[in-house]
Amino acid sequence: MIVTGTAGEATEGLLNDVRKAVAQIAGPYDNILVKSSVTVPQDIAVTVTVSNAPDNSQIENRVRTILTGLLAVRKGCRLHELTCSDINLAIRSGCDTATNPGYEVIIKAKRNPKKRIFRSRNSVFLNSREVTMETKNLTTLMTIIETGSFQRAATQLNYAPSTVTAQIKQLEDEFSLKLFERVGRRMELTQAGKDILPYVESILQNIEQISNYKKDLSDITGTLRLVAPDSIFIYIMQPVIKAILHDAPNIRLIINSLPSDDINQAIVNGYADIGVDCDKGNFPDTVMHPASKPFQACLIGSAFINPRELDFISPHQKKSVGMIYNEPNANYQKEITAYLAKKDIILTPDMKLQSIEAVKRSVMNNLGIAYVPRFSVEEELKNGSLLQLKTELDDKIYPAVCVFHRNKWVSPQMELAFK
Repeated sequence: MIVTGTAGEATEGLLNDVRKAVAQIAGPYDNILVKSSVTVPQDIAVTVTVSNAPDNSQIENRVRTILTGLLAVRKGCRLHELTCSDINLAIRSGCDTATNPGYEVIIKAKRNPKKRIFRSRNSVFLNSREVTMETKNLTTLMTIIETGSFQRAATQLNYAPSTVTAQIKQLEDEFSLKLFERVGRRMELTQAGKDILPYVESILQNIEQISNYKKDLSDITGTLRLVAPDSIFIYIMQPVIKAILHDAPNIRLIINSLPSDDINQAIVNGYADIGVDCDKGNFPDTVMHPASKPFQACLIGSAFINPRELDFISPHQKKSVGMIYNEPNANYQKEITAYLAKKDIILTPDMKLQSIEAVKRSVMNNLGIAYVPRFSVEEELKNGSLLQLKTELDDKIYPAVCVFHRNKWVSPQMELAFK
């Protein structure tokens, strides 16, 4: 945490006050360094065009006074950025004889081997070896990752696409590495981008933690990212999501439906805060997986299924129906596969679909049978549009888990979701 005083570098008293405040909100895994900013002299040449200047020294002194006031350290100013448009406005407002049209004030910064100078049409960024960055650029980076494209990120953030591209370019310049590369028609994170992702997430989490310090749940801001198979989202998590939004209406909720196989990796890579999944019994060391509410599954068929296909108890059968599924590696799906193999019940080739709703609709139309979580078909079993086909697995209980990263700060919105 870099602290700046009104005179530039922070005093030791100010640093101690900040350290005490940080100690009250630091989490068990936070390692926060508090130090003063460093004032680095930088020579800047400004060329001003005037219509009539009987005394050049008078103009020079006037412009020097204007720039001194413009660049003074004050609350809300960006200490690492000199903006051409601001300098233009300040000089033209304070010096009547200046005639420079917009963006014609010329700024030249002398090269310093300890600094990198980044130029754009509107700005010159002066950075020492210690990277100074805009947190909005980090938010843009995370939004691109969450939405899967620059265009969708621009839409979600209400930016022009060119703004998103410029912000990523600025980050790449500041980090001195390439964050994205083109793979076919898609922009994918480079390995370097993946490597720094945990640090970016940590910075944004720390900012969120400070901004929510001592706030009530109804006032907290920030993001909560949830992932789960679509069957859990559709049939289990709707009341949970409603309760979260009721108690914390100002948070941004991002929900992604992922196959069971991808949920652990989404947590490890930092793409999600919490995942809900069936317990496959195999978790990375960095993932916590407290137990969630267990569930049962059942084999279902169409109301129009051939009566000869109803028996899934007797062994050594060859059926004329196939299995339809959308989660082939879910623990319950593996269980029914093993059960049929042990019973020597042979089905026709299976069919894989993208969603639990597509699976149910296909079974209703008598395209096959399916083994699904019972909570996803309760209504259809009651109204008779689906039939339960008895198996010896009908009473089996399948465990479920919530997963989150072991080293992740548990935000107030995460605590709310766990409740």
